[in-house]
Amino acid sequence: MNKILSIIVPSYNTEKYMNDCVGTMLDERTLDDVEILIVNDGSKDNTASLADALAEKYPNTVRHINKENGGHGSTINRGIAEATGKYLRVIDGDDWVDTEQFVEYIEALKNSDEDIIMTPFQHYYEADKGKDNVDISYPVGTYSFAEITDSVFKSYQIHSTTFKTETIRNIRKIREHCFYVDQEYVFYPLCYAKTVKILPNHVYQYRIGTQEQSVSMTNMVKNRKMHMSVIFDLIAFLSEESIDPTIRAFIVKRVGMLARRQIEIFLAMEDKSEGRSECKSYLKKLKEKSREVYDAMPGSRSRLFRFNSDLAYAVFYGR
Repeated sequence: MNKILSIIVPSYNTEKYMNDCVGTMLDERTLDDVEILIVNDGSKDNTASLADALAEKYPNTVRHINKENGGHGSTINRGIAEATGKYLRVIDGDDWVDTEQFVEYIEALKNSDEDIIMTPFQHYYEADKGKDNVDISYPVGTYSFAEITDSVFKSYQIHSTTFKTETIRNIRKIREHCFYVDQEYVFYPLCYAKTVKILPNHVYQYRIGTQEQSVSMTNMVKNRKMHMSVIFDLIAFLSEESIDPTIRAFIVKRVGMLARRQIEIFLAMEDKSEGRSECKSYLKKLKEKSREVYDAMPGSRSRLFRFNSDLAYAVFYGR
């Protein structure tokens, strides 16, 4: 039977989350409609055996793809290559879906043909078990993506997006052995995708606050070169691809926010001298590679760093 949706589940040492993650997608009402691709990225725990058990129990729905470690991007690249569904989305192995919302979303996909499907999602805070909604500030319906860029500026994320598989197969390869590549995954299709449908279902449940997360500042300092690589990948994408001008401006603005985040990472380094040196080199390269992204970094702190990075460090550190 043809599947309406392929779900990539990137999994590295996710044994404690596996059943909770995949289990929320194994509803009797949708088993024939979805394909769940558990892409085990060389895990050292029991992720592989749990994935095998799920694939054995649900052979028409779950597939276990076992591969050598290559990072988040490699799991997405492999999942894109293996997917057979009309649509494709990513649910990370430590997250999950709201099952009732998921069932409604699958039904809506059956009547969809847009390049992108957007759904609101929820943050789940590990520390206090609280939740909040990340909504889409635009009515449910079908639009050209260019007409809604302002309204989805914050909500256009990996957690909210589903792509036509035939569309996303056209994108350039996502960087491997690297964190933060979800930004490449969501922006690369925008040189091909034209239409978007907004649905009301809060499908994705995004877990925040685990020590393993790459977005904690401690890990961002450790992995700062990876974050910087993604910024320059996106700048190359902007310079090499033909993109609708409105959508291009949207991407530039978002990459500008990533570029500002890189400054914040340097500021968080314990070795202030090293941080200052790396930041100065980074800003020089950024200005050379893309003046528009350099100028798009928001905020007064970014303006001061553009004016004089040494002065900015003196202001923020008194030295």
